[in-house]
Amino acid sequence: MATNTEVERIFSSKYVVVIGVTAKQGGIYQPAVLAKVQRITAALLQTPGVVKENLLSLSARRVKAISGNADGLDVKPLMETVPQTASQLLVLRQAVRSNPVYLNSIVSNDERIISRHPAGQSVAGESRSLPR
Repeated sequence: MATNTEVERIFSSKYVVVIGVTAKQGGIYQPAVLAKVQRITAALLQTPGVVKENLLSLSARRVKAISGNADGLDVKPLMETVPQTASQLLVLRQAVRSNPVYLNSIVSNDERIISRHPAGQSVAGESRSLPR
C-alpha cells in the first residue's frame, strides 16, 4: 500500500495512467507523432472518469508556453495546433526545453518519448479504445 500512497501524494490521485508515444525513427518533434499525441489527448478528454484539469500532455490546455516580453509574461497553450514546418517544430521544442517542469514529465530528456498523464476517478466497468 505504500506505492499507492506515494502515487497519490505525487499525482493527487490514486487513479493515474501514463501513456507514452515513441517515434519509430528519430525524435518526437515530427508532425505525425505530434498529431497522434493530439488525437490521444482529445480522446482522453472525452473519456469518462478522466479529470480534465489534471491531464498533462503537449496539447492539453493547461500546459503552457511561458516567456517574458517587454510587457511582462506571454502565456499561451504549448501546442494549440500540430506544428507542420521545421520552424514551428523548433519553436515547440524550444518552448519545452525552456520549461524544466516538462522535461522527463511530458517529454523525455532524450526527446524520444512523449507521455500523457490522465489522472482520473475510478469508473468501474468502463473501457475505451484510444486512437492510434
